[in-house]
Amino acid sequence: MKIWDFKEPSAECSTVLAMIGCKKTDPSYDEFVKTYEEVKDEAFAALNVRAAAVRTTIPSDFPKSGVLYGKDLIFFMITVGYGISDLAEKYMDEGEYIKGMIVGGIADECLFSCEKKAFYDIERYARLNDLGIEKILDAPKDFSLSLHKLIAQRLEVQKNLGMALTEGLMFEPVKSYACALVLTKDTDKMAIYHSCSECTLKECTYRNGR
Repeated sequence: MKIWDFKEPSAECSTVLAMIGCKKTDPSYDEFVKTYEEVKDEAFAALNVRAAAVRTTIPSDFPKSGVLYGKDLIFFMITVGYGISDLAEKYMDEGEYIKGMIVGGIADECLFSCEKKAFYDIERYARLNDLGIEKILDAPKDFSLSLHKLIAQRLEVQKNLGMALTEGLMFEPVKSYACALVLTKDTDKMAIYHSCSECTLKECTYRNGR
């Protein structure tokens, strides 16, 4: 088991605004920049970015998956914590929509950037153990939500990440991400990072770089 505790995540104003669809050419851009400066300290104070990973397999008594059963896997989970999710929701409930959007954007940027740092460590682990990574899979695109229950158990998400799994098999807080990395003996493969060509989020900031 590997656990990450990201003490000082960062999210630049220009990146956060791009993530929420605010462009420099927009008439309201300066207002968004001002609002970012107003909320950033409170938002960063509310962050609790943690991640966990464990090498594992699907047990024989778990419903078999044609994609994952019998594979050498790494389960990975990352969250920004309840605090910043609650803060974004509070602003939205109060009608402070720009503040809520920006706080949400800060959470998303920190989630993605810290995930990337964790993936660097996982890639290093694979290379040190003469392994490659065949693919990265997540729900519901690649496997059913039922696997979230196994991921939660193996990573002990309540204890290690302060998270919960709902009756609908979704993770809380909302701004969290879970995946399964498929290990392979082919060291030439290192498909640990998300493939923009396979992603359905066509307007994502990360698709064409920042």
